[in-house]
Amino acid sequence: EIEVSLLMLVLNCIAAVTKLGPTKLSCPSFFSLVPDTTGRLMDKFVDFVPLPQAYHSMKSLGLRREFLVHFGPRAAACRVKSDCPTDEVVFWVDLIQNQLLRAIDREKIWSRLTTSESIEVLERDLAIFGFFIALGRSTQSFLAANGFNSLENPMEDLVRHFIGGSLLQYPQLSVISSYQLYVEVVCEELEWLPFYPSLKDPQSAEQAHGRRRKPEGPPNYDALPQILNVCSYWLQSFIKYSKWPENPSNVKVAKFLSE
Repeated sequence: EIEVSLLMLVLNCIAAVTKLGPTKLSCPSFFSLVPDTTGRLMDKFVDFVPLPQAYHSMKSLGLRREFLVHFGPRAAACRVKSDCPTDEVVFWVDLIQNQLLRAIDREKIWSRLTTSESIEVLERDLAIFGFFIALGRSTQSFLAANGFNSLENPMEDLVRHFIGGSLLQYPQLSVISSYQLYVEVVCEELEWLPFYPSLKDPQSAEQAHGRRRKPEGPPNYDALPQILNVCSYWLQSFIKYSKWPENPSNVKVAKFLSE
């Protein structure tokens, strides 16, 4: 209890320093140490409290973004950790879909669609579709980085399913401006989540616009099992732990996940 209180006090001070920014401090080198120090303190914090509780504590201090950036690799690593608790996977799935839901509501993306679904149903559908758009585009970039192009890419059907699933269910999104905004919003929201370890910035601006440079040499087929593992993990996680597709009103996203 004392350790938790002390850590909260120190992290609260760090949050205040972070809000000031480097321009308000006379020692830039000190400010450069803040991210690493914050990360180490948050690691210590989760030794004492469950990850979901730690998230809400950091959010209350104004360190939500710092929490996500620091623990994003941990969320991605759950796919290879046999001892990753189920409740932690549930936490990440819930956090991701609710973060995307808020972003979609903020940008009023649903207002570009004329359907019989309610706003609540549309936002939930678009949040889950949006996650798989981000995963699909990250996979696309990972394939390109490993020497694959669209003609020789054995994963092309899967990537197209992830990226184009929303368009099949909501064709009105195919209007270029609408779809571009949608993609930019969901990819920006998930910048903290590295789907593939070698991609430090999985949703970079260059990637978001589809500009990928193919390296010289033959394709690296050793990358394919990793891609299957990543895609399978996230697909199964949403199927098992997202409650939204269980709602009969969200039949479109449920169909997408089951295909």
